[in-house]
Amino acid sequence: MRIGLGVAPCYANILLANYCLRTLNIKFSTFIISRAPFCHKGKAMSGIETWKFFLKRYGLYRNIVNLFELLPLVSLDLRNLFKSKKGLWTFERLAKEFNIKIIEHENFNSDEFRARLKEEDIDIFLLAGVDQILKAETINIPKKACLNFHTSILPEYKGVDPIFQKMLNDPSYQGITLHKVIPKIDQGDILLQRKIITNRNNSYFKNLNKLMLSAGGMLKQLIESKSWPNLVIQHSRSSTPYRSFPTRKEIKTFQKKGLKFISIKEVLNSFLFRSLSYEIKRLDV
Repeated sequence: MRIGLGVAPCYANILLANYCLRTLNIKFSTFIISRAPFCHKGKAMSGIETWKFFLKRYGLYRNIVNLFELLPLVSLDLRNLFKSKKGLWTFERLAKEFNIKIIEHENFNSDEFRARLKEEDIDIFLLAGVDQILKAETINIPKKACLNFHTSILPEYKGVDPIFQKMLNDPSYQGITLHKVIPKIDQGDILLQRKIITNRNNSYFKNLNKLMLSAGGMLKQLIESKSWPNLVIQHSRSSTPYRSFPTRKEIKTFQKKGLKFISIKEVLNSFLFRSLSYEIKRLDV
């Protein structure tokens, strides 16, 4: 089965790709990487404009946290330069080691991109954290399905940053959903879901790690299921509202509740892929 993994180039998706390829032996034919600029209300923003937007929206604290979350990515290039087998590998190194083609594009709905996707002849176009909304013409290109991972138990917490919203409202568990993609955001038929028991001491970053590892296990389960095209456990047509970016008020409430985004220790541990082995062993994959 030919699977094209569509991603935004961020830490969570690098973790997912490493876990699938290096631990679960799941094969991808293509990495399809989004290079779309950040957009708000239909307007594309430059890097400086994006930083100003998040500073105004979230305040200085959250932006400092964002920088800490980027540190594991900075370390990747250094370790990969010396061909270290420890730690996470970049998409480029994974592609070289596992003979995976890379396609990079800023518009997944363009005629040029669709032509390239058709050439790949993929069975499944699997999306993880892609920062683009696909139209029907793109969704219908893969031979079997276009699927998406969403980090909540849909139809709860549709939209942006569901991990944050779930921690803010109920930190007792997190969840992830694998669903079919349709033009309406987060409303396609649900194929698989997993709940992960957490607590208020878990940081956002730790919950993110757990969910990405669980996503890999769900993909393996899907591939091994002979009846997966008919594996619809729920038709996601709920009227649950779509949530946009957290507000500054929500960020302050998050802090007042003693919830945290990330710790220095977690940043350092995330440099080493093997530091996640304990969490991996605890997952039923």
